[in-house]
Amino acid sequence: MDTSRDSSNLLDTHNRLIADVLSRFRMLTMLATIQAEGERKNAEPQTVAVTGISMQIEFEGLHTSIKDLLALSRRLKELWLFGKLGRGEGDARIQADKLQADVVRCAELLNAIQEKRYAGLASAAGGKWAPMGRPDAAAPVEGAAATAPPPANTAASNGSGGGNGAGAA
Repeated sequence: MDTSRDSSNLLDTHNRLIADVLSRFRMLTMLATIQAEGERKNAEPQTVAVTGISMQIEFEGLHTSIKDLLALSRRLKELWLFGKLGRGEGDARIQADKLQADVVRCAELLNAIQEKRYAGLASAAGGKWAPMGRPDAAAPVEGAAATAPPPANTAASNGSGGGNGAGAA
């Protein structure tokens, strides 16, 4: 709980500093181009002096914001390496493992439903169905021969074939 609050606080600080850097840079560019405006010639000494002082103030603020941003970056690195910034990763791994186990269980359930459906369709058509390509489907060798559909040329192989159902070659 404390880690998430610290993380959000650090993220808010980062966002605030980035916004400050951007606004100060924008103000610097506006102040730098104030004398180049087409319709108004702002070449009066008072305007030039005010613009110069304003640019100096904005530059100092920009410099301070960038230093604060670098300090925040250094603090984040320290927290990541030595502190509590990366401690939530163990919980994330546990949650990912649980999710993977749930996905595997759902796949097994869906496969079982599909097998029952196919077996029902095969028995309704007068045949038997057995899944192919699964390691546990090849285990019952005796049952596999009984549930496998007969080859197309069984009548020709009964008399002269080698008993393998493949026919004479």
